Amino acid sequence: MNQQKRLLKIMEELKKKKSLSLRDIIELTNSSRDTARRDTIKLSDNNLVVRNYGGISLVNSFNKIDGYLDRTNNMTQIKKN
Repeated sequence: MNQQKRLLKIMEELKKKKSLSLRDIIELTNSSRDTARRDTIKLSDNNLVVRNYGGISLVNSFNKIDGYLDRTNNMTQIKKN
């Protein structure tokens, strides 16, 4: 399987699951660990995914967490005042 097909397959699976481990990518594409890492780096360099420890996630999947953390920090200041 060439890189373009692997990347499309990875992105399709990411849309369903929101995050994938390196092991998931290896099994999905039937590729080696090094090939899977190169694919994740390529996707990350094009700002399509966020690399994290042991895998990748969609770029927008952290928006809810970031919003929660912002609200938590703001509410803490309001309570202190």
